[in-house]
Amino acid sequence: KEPETNFVGLDFYHKGIRKVITRINKLQIKNIRIIYGDAREKIPLYFKEDDLNRIYINFPDPWPKKRHYKRRLIKPPFVDMITGKLISDGEIHVATDSEPYALEILEFFEAHSQLKNKLGSGVFRGSRGELPRSKYENNFINAGDKIYYLDFIKHS
Repeated sequence: KEPETNFVGLDFYHKGIRKVITRINKLQIKNIRIIYGDAREKIPLYFKEDDLNRIYINFPDPWPKKRHYKRRLIKPPFVDMITGKLISDGEIHVATDSEPYALEILEFFEAHSQLKNKLGSGVFRGSRGELPRSKYENNFINAGDKIYYLDFIKHS
């Protein structure tokens, strides 16, 4: 749908990466690249400051047990890092099915001085609109689970 835009996917699940690469090759899509690894390590290596227009974080592992919270991807240092990679007026979009994690993410993003919730403070989007859904997103929705969508914009 956007042949003039370059896309980079990043994940540490090798089986999923292989499936995506197979599909990209089958469809002969030329504007997608895939990076294997931890986003906390790979984003600083591959992207400069003010390099990205949009960042999508789809269903990060909520690590629901309290002793595992330290493993969560989205924490203030990560928010700082990805915000720095965004251009002015760049956007961050997050989707999660975990309400506690969604509230924590909302708090971290709203506390960042350069980020503004596109819908207003404390507000989640009801749906993704025209964006395609992942297999997991469809599974959550079909099971009746609520999805929490966040849309933030970077201002200077």
